[in-house]
Formats: sequence, structure tokens, C-alpha cells
Amino acid sequence: MKHFLIIGGGIAGTCVASQLLERNCRITIVDSGVNYSSKVAAGQINPIVFRRMTKSWRVDDFLPFARNFYKNLESESGLQVIVDKPIRRLFAHEQERDEWIKRQENPEFSAYLKTVSDEDLNFDKAKNICGSGLVKQSFYVNSENFLVAIKKHIENHSNGNWLTEKMDYTTLDPSRSSWKEKEYDGIIFCDGYLNMHNPYFNFIQIDQTKGEVLTVESDIYSDESLNRKCFVLPQGNGQYRVGSNYQWDCPDINPTEKARKEIAENLSSLVENEFRIVDQVAGIRPTTKDRRPAMGEHPEIKGFYLFNGLGAKGYLIAPLLGKEMVEFILDKKPLHEEQDLRRYC
Repeated sequence: MKHFLIIGGGIAGTCVASQLLERNCRITIVDSGVNYSSKVAAGQINPIVFRRMTKSWRVDDFLPFARNFYKNLESESGLQVIVDKPIRRLFAHEQERDEWIKRQENPEFSAYLKTVSDEDLNFDKAKNICGSGLVKQSFYVNSENFLVAIKKHIENHSNGNWLTEKMDYTTLDPSRSSWKEKEYDGIIFCDGYLNMHNPYFNFIQIDQTKGEVLTVESDIYSDESLNRKCFVLPQGNGQYRVGSNYQWDCPDINPTEKARKEIAENLSSLVENEFRIVDQVAGIRPTTKDRRPAMGEHPEIKGFYLFNGLGAKGYLIAPLLGKEMVEFILDKKPLHEEQDLRRYC
């Protein structure tokens, strides 16, 4: 039975681990216990890129696989992992509205864009500048419940092992694919923004993209998630998660007053309702310049693999990419060229 060491227990590492267990492999996850991106993330699954009015990359592949993956985990754990919540996009200008109306008739988009009605154009539960539209098949992942459920799934599996420990890269021996003198059939680095400290894959630039999210109390419309300049994600009991901002090349996880003010101003531009900020958190997304993941085997060190750079879409793309990563390792199945780390070599 093959045994793999996985460094990092966030969304990337746990999805790879789950797929390896499905293939009857042993896995050991080493994780520091602090998932700055996976735990903080709002987990919203949005099939549309609003700025360009395009479909999210490979969404037709990723979305059904992700939903099934999270539903299965939900059934096993008894925790609510996904929450169906339509996204209402409040159009920022007439051009965006006209582009939506044009695309909603396109078979490529009709599965994700609801046909705009008079009710949508006249939506009055938020500041409506140029009308609105509803995104279909959108939901969000409860990130805290997901991390609890997936860790339990791995620890309860007869071939799963989870170690809460900060990785010291000097304890790895690439000549034997070993850690602390124990040899593995492969070592998979899923260390997110900490790749900057990884001496084996630091030739791949994984940017530290900081994002902050507020939790507010208010009586904002809660049947849908509102979106324009920010997202407003209802959490129940009069609470909402609101975000997010982007700050590049910033490995500092401390919340900032600047972000707090920026997100609050964006929220005020979207709704009339008064709100009270009750929490603020920051996380660091591992992103690449081309906004595509970096996956594959080290060009010189056999048995050392990287699965990183999932960025803001991690909860959408990680489940299927985890399966594709495992198929690459076990079956030598080629990776999609846009996600293959060889593009950096």
C-alpha cells in the first residue's frame, strides 16, 4: 500500500488526501493547525466572473463535482457543509446589464444566469442603480464546518493520519522522499502562501494575496446574497459576512483599519440598512500571476509534488483538482496544460 505525506491541511491538502484514501492509499497530513485562507474564506461558489461577464474557468467541470463532494461529506458528518443561496448581482452600469441580458440567451450561460424579469430590474431591497440579475447554481461552503468534517473523515479512516505540527523543511530528505527518517511513496506540498519558505518549489511564484472579511449585524435582505463592489452573505440570526478586499504581496494576517473602512463603505454603497461590525478576520490566498493553480511533480526531484495556487476559487476548484492530482500521481494521467507547473520551467 502506497503511503503519501501531505504538507498542509487546508482545502488543497484535504481534497488530495480524500482522493488518495479513495484509491486505497495511506496518507499522513502535517498541518500547523492554522489555516489562514481555508478557514477565513467565505466559501462562496459563484460560476460567473462579474467584471468580465464570463464563466468561471472550467466551471462546467468543477461545479457538479464540488457539489457532490460536499454533499457526501455533509451526509457522512451530519454537519451542514453547503448552503444554497442565490447570488443577486446589482448591476454597476447599463453596459453590465445589457451584457447579462445578451448572455442569458446563450446556451453556454443559460445554466447559470436567470432571465432578467421586471421584478429583477426593479428590485428594491438594495440600492438598485441599473437593475439586477440572479445567478443560478450558486451556494456557499461553511468553511468551519467543512474543515471539522474533512478532518474527522481523514482521522476516522483506517488509512488516515493527521499530525498537528509546523513543518520544518530541513527535516525532509529529497533523496529518499523521507521526513524525519521515514520514507514515503511521495510528498505533496499543499502549503499555500507558505510556499515562499519552501526550498523545493520557491522557483514558482505563489503570491500572498491578503483578503479581509467583516461580520456585521443588520436587517439586510437575507433571502439571497447581494453583490456589487462587495458580497453580502447571510449567515442567519441577523448576521452577514461582508467582503472582500485584495492586498497583494502581504503575508501579514492582522486585520487592518483600512480594510475595515473600505469594506464598510462598499456595503453602504449597496444597502440603505444600518449595520454594526461585530468581527473582522484576515486570510492570505495563495495566488499565481495567471490565476491558475500550480500542480505537478518537481522537475528534478522525483516523488516531490506541488498542489498550490488555488486562490479565491479554492472551494470551487479543489475537489476536482484533487482528483486530477491523484490521477496524475498514481495513473500518470497528464494534467490540464493551464494548471501544470511545467509552465514555469
